[in-house]
Amino acid sequence: MLQIAQFIEDLAGREEELGLKPFLLRKGETLIEEGDSGDTVFLVRTGKLGVSRLQSDGQKQIIGEVGPNSVVGELAMMSGQLRSTTIYGLEDSQLLSVAGDVFEQLVADSKIDLDTINSIAATRWQQLHLVGALGDIFGDLDTSVWLEIQESFEWLVLPSGETLFRQGDEPDGMYIVVNGRLRVEVDSDSKLEVKGEVGPSDIVGEYALIANEPRSATIVAVRETNLARLSPEKFEQLLKRYPDLMRVITMLIIKRERDGNRISQGEPAVRMTFALLPTHAGFDLSTLADELAQELSEYGKTLVLTGDRFDQYLSISNSSRESRDSSIQPLVASKLDQLESENRYLIFVADAEYTAWTQRVIGQADRLILVANASEDPAPGELETRVNESFPYTRTDLMLVHEAEVEMPDGTDKWLDARSVHNHYHVRKRTRAHLGRMARRMSGNAVAVVLGGGAAKGYAEMGFYRAMLETEIPYDYVGGASMGAIMGGQMALERTYEEFSKNAQWTADIGVIDRTLPMVAMTASDHVLKINKMSCGDVNIEDLWCPFFCVSTSLSTASLKVHQRGSMWRAVRASMSIPGVFVPVVNEGDVLVDGGIMDNFPVGIMLGLAESKRIIGVEVAPYRERLRNYDIDTSVSGWRVLLNRLNLFSKRLKTPTLVEILMRTLEVNGVKTSRDQAELADLLILPDTRGFAPTAYHKWKDIAARGYEASIEPMKAWKTKQGL
Repeated sequence: MLQIAQFIEDLAGREEELGLKPFLLRKGETLIEEGDSGDTVFLVRTGKLGVSRLQSDGQKQIIGEVGPNSVVGELAMMSGQLRSTTIYGLEDSQLLSVAGDVFEQLVADSKIDLDTINSIAATRWQQLHLVGALGDIFGDLDTSVWLEIQESFEWLVLPSGETLFRQGDEPDGMYIVVNGRLRVEVDSDSKLEVKGEVGPSDIVGEYALIANEPRSATIVAVRETNLARLSPEKFEQLLKRYPDLMRVITMLIIKRERDGNRISQGEPAVRMTFALLPTHAGFDLSTLADELAQELSEYGKTLVLTGDRFDQYLSISNSSRESRDSSIQPLVASKLDQLESENRYLIFVADAEYTAWTQRVIGQADRLILVANASEDPAPGELETRVNESFPYTRTDLMLVHEAEVEMPDGTDKWLDARSVHNHYHVRKRTRAHLGRMARRMSGNAVAVVLGGGAAKGYAEMGFYRAMLETEIPYDYVGGASMGAIMGGQMALERTYEEFSKNAQWTADIGVIDRTLPMVAMTASDHVLKINKMSCGDVNIEDLWCPFFCVSTSLSTASLKVHQRGSMWRAVRASMSIPGVFVPVVNEGDVLVDGGIMDNFPVGIMLGLAESKRIIGVEVAPYRERLRNYDIDTSVSGWRVLLNRLNLFSKRLKTPTLVEILMRTLEVNGVKTSRDQAELADLLILPDTRGFAPTAYHKWKDIAARGYEASIEPMKAWKTKQGL
C-alpha cells in the first residue's frame, strides 16, 4: 500500500490537471452498490469505509474495512464486470474519483503501477472467496468476529500434485478449502487407500489440531487449490475469545465421521470444474462442450470457457495465453476464481496444443476429460502424454465420441489399455440422451439400478424394468448379482420388454437344469451357458452405452470380484454360478462362483462406482419364506424318494429338492448383507416372491407381474421427487 499512499500524495494539487474529482463521502452514505457497473476507481485519502455483500439468503455480510491511502472499485473496472460488493462510509471520508479512461492514461503514463493494482485486486478476490467459505462453515457471526477471523487466516496456493501434509506429521494448523480439490489418502498395512475427496468450504486438519495428535491421513491436491491456513497459535487465540467456534468445528467432525467424505459417499459436489482436452489435433470441442453444458445446467448454473471466451470476459486480448509470470497473472487468476465461484459447473476447453491456457485450465480442473473420436488411433498423442506427465494427480476420464450411425461401440479395450482413466463415457453424435447420461454421471446425479440375486424370483426384476420403461426414468448405471446380473445385463443392453419376454420364454422352454453325473456340479451347465449367450450376446462390458457391472465370488482368493470389463456373457455366467448346481467359471486359474455368496445385493459397490445416491435397488430374495409341511423329519433315504417319483400310483412325498435347498441356502446366506446394503438405496423395491420356488423359471410371467405391481407406483412417486 506504500506505492498507493505515495501516489495519492503526489496527486495533491494536480487533481484538475489530471481529471480527478475530489469529494466528501459522509458517514452512512453509499459509495458503491453491489451489482452496479464498474467504470470508476476511487482513492481513499482520509476516513474509513465499510465493505459488505449480500448472501444467498439476502442477508448482508460484512467483509471488511478500508482505511486511508487505499484504492477501491478496481476489481469491477479492470474486469469489466458488475460491482461485487457494497462500499459505504463508516465515517466522513475524503476520496478521489478516477474515471476509467483517466485511470488507463495514468497507467500508460506510468504514474501508477499496474502490477500493484493487480496485486491489490488479487488480494481482494482472495478476501471475497475466504469470506464465502467462512460463511458456509460458521454461518452468521458478529462483524467484529468476522474481521478477526479473516485476519487470522493466511492464504496458501497448493499446486496440482503437491502434498499439504502427510500421515504421521505433527499438526501445523487447520485448513479451509476456498476453491479446488484435495484427495484424502490413508496408508494402511503398507497399502495406500483413497478415502475420498474434499472440496470448497471443507475443513481439513482440524481433528489433529484439537486432539494434538499426528495427522491421520495424507492430503494431496488433485488440482491447483487455494486454502486458508489457521496456525495453532491463532487457533488457540480464537477459541479463547470465541468458544462457540469449537461447537461448530465439533459438529463438522461429527458429521464427517457419520457421513464420510462427500464425494466418496455419492453426494453431489458443491462446485465442479472440468477440463476437456482433445486427444488428437483438428477436434473442435466448443460445440460439444456447449451441448454438454446444456445438459449439466439441469443441475446447476454452468459456464463453458475457451481461451477466446475468457479473453472476452476479462476484456484483455490474449490474456488467457499469458504466462504465469505475466503482470496480469493476479487478475487472470482472480477472474477465473470469480467465474468458478459464480457457477456450479465450469467446463474449460483446452487448446489442441500445450499452451499456457491448456496448462492453466488443467491445473484448475477437478476432472480432466480426454475427448476422442472413437474411430481414431487409440494410442496417446504427444499432447496427452505431456499433460499426463505434468498433471499426474488430476483424475482423468475418457469420452469416446461415435458417429451417428454406430449401433454399438467396439474396441474400447484398446483405449482403456493405453491409458489409466477413472471413468469412460460413450457418446453418439446427435444422441442427446447420451450427453444427458454423461452429465448426470459427471455431476453426481446418475440414476443407478442394482438388482439382487434370487434365481427364478429374479424375473420380478423384469417386471420392475417394465415399470421403469413406462415411467420413462432414465438410468445411467446398472449392477447386479447372480440372477440380477443377467437381468441387469439386458437392461444395460437397453433391450425392449418384448426382447426380455422372448428370452424368458426361451429359457423356460429349454430349462435351466440339465442334469449330469454330479462330479463337479449337479448340472452340465450347457443350458445356462446358452441362456447367457442368448441374453447378453457377444459384447464386452466396456463397449456398452450404459455402464454395467456384476459380481462373482473367487474361491481361489476368497474375495469378491467386480466385473467391469471383458466378455459380458462370461462375467454374468460367473455371477450366477451357484456352487453345486452350476459348473464354476475358471478364469486364468481363478475359480469363480455365484456373487451372491459374498454380496447378493451390491448397492455399496454401486455407490462407489456411480458416485451418486440416486440408487434404485430391487431385492427379490425374501427374508422369510412361507412355511410348508414336508414328509420328512431328520432323515430320509434318497432311494425312497427316487422310488416314490418312479411309482406313478403312489402318493407323492413332499420334500424340498437338492437344487432348491442349495439355491435358498445361497439366498439366506446373503440376507444380513442384503439388509445392510438395502439401507444405502434411495428407493428400495421389494416384490413379494414368496411361494415361488427358485427353479420356477416357467412361471416368469407371474413373477414379473409381482415385480411390476411392487414397482410402478413407488417409481412414479420417486420420479416426481427427483424432478426427472
